[in-house]
Amino acid sequence: MNDKATIEIKKDEKKAEPKKVVVVKTSIKAGPAAFN
Repeated sequence: MNDKATIEIKKDEKKAEPKKVVVVKTSIKAGPAAFN
């Protein structure tokens, strides 16, 4: 029960999270190419 609830909360957080957070994580891996 707790695991399922945690997963659902994480899903909701990802939906609510600004996409720029994903961009930052991607830019660290891909470098400047991520912004082009």
